Order: sequence, then C-alpha cells, then structure tokens
Amino acid sequence: MRHLICACVLLTAHSVRADDRANANDLKKAGHSVKLDKDGNLVGITFNKSEILTDDDYARLGTLAHLKQLTFYGTCKMTDANAAHVGKLASLEELAVNGTALSDDGFAHFGNLANLRKLTFWHLGWQKVPLTGTGFATLARCPKLEAFGFAGSTVGDDALKAVAAIKKLKHLTCYHTRITDAGLIHLKELLDLRSVNVGPQFSMRLGDAGLATLAAIPTLESITYDETILTHAGSLDRLKNLKGLKELKLNKVEIAADDLKALQADLPGAKIEHTPPEAKMLEQMRKQLDQKRKPD
Repeated sequence: MRHLICACVLLTAHSVRADDRANANDLKKAGHSVKLDKDGNLVGITFNKSEILTDDDYARLGTLAHLKQLTFYGTCKMTDANAAHVGKLASLEELAVNGTALSDDGFAHFGNLANLRKLTFWHLGWQKVPLTGTGFATLARCPKLEAFGFAGSTVGDDALKAVAAIKKLKHLTCYHTRITDAGLIHLKELLDLRSVNVGPQFSMRLGDAGLATLAAIPTLESITYDETILTHAGSLDRLKNLKGLKELKLNKVEIAADDLKALQADLPGAKIEHTPPEAKMLEQMRKQLDQKRKPD
C-alpha cells in the first residue's frame, strides 16, 4: 500500500504479487492488524474500522492472491459490488464481517470461494437493504464450508431454509435472529451437523418445540440454547436420545429445579452449563409464553 486517502487504506494494484510487506506496513500504520507468512506473503487482515473502506479499496483487496483470513470490524458497509471483489480471493479460508449493506443477491459472490471453511456475519440486515437470508443457499457452492454464522441479524426462517442447502455444514451460529421453533426443522436436512448455537433474546420465538426438533438431529455434539423457558417434559427429556452429545449450554434459561435434576440424570456424560435469567427477563418471557399459548 502506497497511499492513505481520507484515512482509508488503498491497496496497491500493481500485480497479484504486490509488495505484501509494504501493504502490511501501511495497514498497521492505519490501525489495522495483519499477518505475514514465513515467505512474507500477506495472509491475514483485520480491518478494525471497516466503515472507512472505499470501493477502490475493495477492488484492490481482491488482488491479494495469498490472503487466507479476512475480518471486517467496525460497521462494515460492504455492498453487493464490493462482495464481488472479495469473491475473487481464491485462497481465503476464513471470512468474518460485522454489518454489511448486502442484499440476498450479494451472497452469490461468496459462493465462489473454493477454500472457504468458516464464514461469520454479525448484524446483517440493519442497513436498510432488503434481506431475507434466501441468498445463503448460494453458499452451498463452497465445497469446504463447515462453519457458518449470522448472529444478531434480522433474518428468520427463510434463512434457515436456505442454510439447509449447505449440505456439508457442521457448525451453525444464529442467536439473536428472528428464527422460530418452526424454522429449526430445516436443520434436519443437514446430515453432518455437529453444533448449533441459538437464542431468541428472551422473545420466546424459540422454546421447547425448537429444542425438541434439535434433539432429533442425531449428529449433534454441542447445543447452545439460550434466553428462553424450557421444561423436561416438553423438550429436555428428548436430549437423552443424542448419544453423541458432549456439551449443552443453557444460558439465562428458566428451568424448574426438578427438571434440571432430571436433565442431569439423563445426560451423565455431557457437560451441562446452566444459568437462570434475571427476574425482569423471566417476567417478560412468561408474559410472551402466555400470549403464545392463547387460542387465536
């Protein structure tokens, strides 16, 4: 990198084998983090303030042939057109992005990443660009993608239906979204799913019914199911059917003392972590659960 314009990092575009050491030095001067391999190739970049990046920055970013890890912190404003350049990073293995102004169409560009193993988004859908999550289905073209996350996003059950197309997926993180009990049924189509991390943020969109669905996915080894109310008869008793379950995290979850004791007896070989919700959150969830149970 040779220039800084308006505090933005501009990546050199002289060739695919640009001066990675110079690029790394300029990135560090601008407050970002980098990683070089033993040969001096730029293999990792973390943009700590990604909102300052311009369209030209994304275009030049797409020329970094050795890049394996790329993270956008801050409030990323990546558009579909910007994503097209990221989709050219043939060596990329891990991509993490906070924010973005992507539409569903934009995810098709990430489907070009043949070496991508882990893809993480936070807070999708908050930048006034229509987003349903249906575009996630194009990620099925990534032959090595095993871990996917979109926590804190505005998408719901349509997103889970699309995720079901990523047949090799092993790890899914989607807490604080708008998915519901009914949407989790799509995950039964993932035949090698090992871990799921969900939580409705005390909304009761996820409860016993959703956990009962997860308990019917025999490959699961780890479940994180937060911020809800659960019962032994409604879902927890089904977890004993998961013979490979090693870890169960129930953070800020209301469970009766006897039900928790029964759960622990059911799963003697699993590590169980449980914390109850605060009184205010519990009251909120109970009201929502009562509304949910009322006949239409």
